[in-house]
Amino acid sequence: FKYTATGGTPTYVYMAIRRPHKPPTAGTDVFKAVTYSGSSSAQNITGAGFAPDWMWSKDYGASNNGWYHDRLRGVNSIDSSGTGAQQDRSSYVEVLGQDGIDFVDGGFDLNRSGSDHVAQFMKRAPGFFDIVVYTGDGSGPRNITHNLGVIPEFIISKNLSESRDWRVWHKDLNGGGSAAASYNLKLNSEDAQSSNNDIFGGSSDVLPTSSVYTVGGNAGINENGSDQVAWLFASLEGISRVGSYSGDSSAVTVDCGFAAAPRYILIKAINRSEPWYVFDHARGIVAGADPYLKLNTTGAQNTGDDVIDPTSSGFTVNTGFGSGFNESGNTYIFFAIA
Repeated sequence: FKYTATGGTPTYVYMAIRRPHKPPTAGTDVFKAVTYSGSSSAQNITGAGFAPDWMWSKDYGASNNGWYHDRLRGVNSIDSSGTGAQQDRSSYVEVLGQDGIDFVDGGFDLNRSGSDHVAQFMKRAPGFFDIVVYTGDGSGPRNITHNLGVIPEFIISKNLSESRDWRVWHKDLNGGGSAAASYNLKLNSEDAQSSNNDIFGGSSDVLPTSSVYTVGGNAGINENGSDQVAWLFASLEGISRVGSYSGDSSAVTVDCGFAAAPRYILIKAINRSEPWYVFDHARGIVAGADPYLKLNTTGAQNTGDDVIDPTSSGFTVNTGFGSGFNESGNTYIFFAIA
């Protein structure tokens, strides 16, 4: 924890207890999506089945922002589709609780009266997901310590203090391996991948390790004096899969190695301008039309396209729904949770 009070030289006593750190045995231990109706007053959103450390919530029936919360940042929200700094939402929400989140008032995008909302909850766990917060120093290369316990394969980062683009790294950018080190995407944009070794990788294009990842001095990820947050993900057998697939003229089947179909899927084309598409089990990942949202826009969900079909261990991406999902010659990254 970080002591932030100013003035004087007080002395304090404290007691700290480590959070639960047991490895998950099923996807339901670390991810759950729930739908709920917005209210004009306070209400509790429950049903996660665990104490969530992260949430993305969206009014999926209308054109409104989608907002990220995490336990380390408390009541502050970040807009997934914008560049703005985090915003204090203490007038509307409490911190993430033991089974969801509590709203202390109506209104605002997270609890808009008469609107249909989805909340996607995740829990930190070894080998699956970790959260890092730090203060930028403007210099690079700089190693940022993490507690994921394995090498991160997917990193989403945001400058919390200033209006800056989101920065995203994925192990399969630019063909994967060492060639991916300096490449990045923007979560708030449809832009294709681009290279800048002053963002991820530092000046020497260093790949993440099981204890650190390396950043440059770019203001979006390491601005001097600005607070930063990063969410780190990895593939955990039977729980999550970080990967990529090549577009084709016919349907493409992705084997995630799960015991059943995924309950969360995020897809982005990396070699052309396309949105960040997100699917979840609460709104439906089925053999028919699958509702999807776009992280980088404020739009309502699309409900008329049969883009994804579940399989016994992964998912199939169908054709005929645009180059954002499956088109020959394009490469797509994904993140899936069982």
